[in-house]
Amino acid sequence: MQNNMKIHISMQGMDAIKVVAIAFAITFSAFLVYSKFGILLSDEGFLWYGMMSTSLGEVPIRDFQAYDPARYYWGVLWFKLLASDGPTALRTTFMLVEWVAVTLSLLILRRLTKSWVLLITWGLIIHAWMYVHFKIFDTAVAIMAIYIALLLLEKPGLYRHFGAGVFVGFSAFIGINHGLYNTVSFSLLILFIWFKFDRELLIRKYVAWGSGIVIGYSPMLLMFVFHAGFFGAYLDLVMGLFQGGTNLHLPVPWPWISLFDEKSIIYNLGPFSTGLYFLIFPVFNLGISVFLLSMRSSKLKHEHVLIASTFVGFTYIHYAFDRADMAHMSLAIAPLLIGLFSLSQSQLIRSRPTGAIVHRYLLVLVLF
Repeated sequence: MQNNMKIHISMQGMDAIKVVAIAFAITFSAFLVYSKFGILLSDEGFLWYGMMSTSLGEVPIRDFQAYDPARYYWGVLWFKLLASDGPTALRTTFMLVEWVAVTLSLLILRRLTKSWVLLITWGLIIHAWMYVHFKIFDTAVAIMAIYIALLLLEKPGLYRHFGAGVFVGFSAFIGINHGLYNTVSFSLLILFIWFKFDRELLIRKYVAWGSGIVIGYSPMLLMFVFHAGFFGAYLDLVMGLFQGGTNLHLPVPWPWISLFDEKSIIYNLGPFSTGLYFLIFPVFNLGISVFLLSMRSSKLKHEHVLIASTFVGFTYIHYAFDRADMAHMSLAIAPLLIGLFSLSQSQLIRSRPTGAIVHRYLLVLVLF
C-alpha cells in the first residue's frame, strides 16, 4: 500500500510539473504577441505610472490615485529583479500573474479529466478571456479563490480554514472588492461544508478562518501604522467607493435588446452573444446553487470543482455587472467557465437527458 501511495504521489507530482510547463507555454506565447503592441496609456499607463512611482518611494493611494497596494509592490519587485521599469518589464509582471492563473486553472480542471488534449483546450479557452492583460490581477484572484475553495472542500480541517482566511485577507490587499467578494463566498461555503459534509467544530472553523483573514490583511494593517496619512487616504477611497464607485455604470446588454435593433442580423450577433453571457452567468449560478442544496451529501463528494466555482462565481457576478461590458465580463467569467467545464463532466448532470442537453448548449456558448 505504501508503494502504491508513493506511486500516486509521484504521478501527481509529474502531473503538476506538466501543468506548470503547459501553462508557461500558453502564457509566454501570448506574451510574445502582446508585448509587441504599444502601451494603452489610459489604463495600462495608469498602472505603469503607479508602479514606477512606488519604486521611487511613493505610497499608493496616499501619494497618487491607485488601486489597492499589492499589485504595485508586485511590480516594484520585478522591476528591481529585471533592472528595468520599461514596457517589457511591465508586461512581464502581467505575464507572470497570468502564468499563475492559468496554472491554477489547469490544476483545478485536471481533477475533472485525464485527457491532456481536453485539459489544454480548456486552458486555452480560459486564457483567451485574459485579453485585458493589465487587469490580470483581478482575473487571477477569482481563479485563486476557486482553487483555495477546492482545497477547503477536499480537506475541511482547521488548518485549511485558517489558510482560506489568509487568502481572503490578502485578496483585500489586492483589491477591496475582492476582499468583500471572497469574505461573502467563503463564509457561505464554510456553512455549506458544515451543512453537507462535516458537522463538527463550526465555531472553531470560523474562528480559524477569521484569524487567517487578519494575518492575510496584515500588510495593509502595517501600512496603516507605518505610513503617516495612508489610513485617512484609504478611508477617503473606501467612502468614494460606497458613494458612487470608480466605474461608470453601463446598462446591462440583455440579449433580447438586440432583437429589437433595426441593424442587420450579422451586426447584432455580437451584442446578442454578449447579452447571453450576462443572462447565463446569474441564471447558471442560481440554478446550480439550488441544485447543490437539494442534492444529498453522498452525491456531492465528486462535485467539489462545481461547488467551488459556484460559490466564488456568485459574488463575482457583481464585478461583471458593475460596468456591464465585455471587458469586465472577461475579468469575472473564470468561475462560470470552470463551472461549465465541471458541469460537462458531472455524472449527476450527464445521467439526466435534459441536463445533458442544457450543458451542451452552454458549452457551445463558451466557444461562440
